[in-house]
Amino acid sequence: AQEYVIDLVNKHITLTKQQHFYQAKESQERDFLDEWTNK
Repeated sequence: AQEYVIDLVNKHITLTKQQHFYQAKESQERDFLDEWTNK
């Protein structure tokens, strides 16, 4: 049962990292677009 829990935790960590990565990427693109449209 312990391995199952560890597997779940690892999956959760991976998903969280991916979400943070995509959110960071989106905000970077938004900043870039804002700068570009303000010129």
